[in-house]
Amino acid sequence: MADNRKLLTGLRLKDFIMYKGARGKKLTAYQKKMNKSISKVRYIVEQLFGMLKRHYNFTDAGIRGLEKVNMEF
Repeated sequence: MADNRKLLTGLRLKDFIMYKGARGKKLTAYQKKMNKSISKVRYIVEQLFGMLKRHYNFTDAGIRGLEKVNMEF
């Protein structure tokens, strides 16, 4: 997870990866607040993916790149 966060900061992208607690290490108030704000957007996106999988039998994109995936869609 830390590698993904470093990659995002190196590319100057915002970090929208949710935080996860561990045994003996609880989430801070900031981390809980960030998770809540991320989950509001993630909920909508996950619903869309679920609908595509359920109704259109989409399992995964066989190709990469936004333009190519749009063409496949």
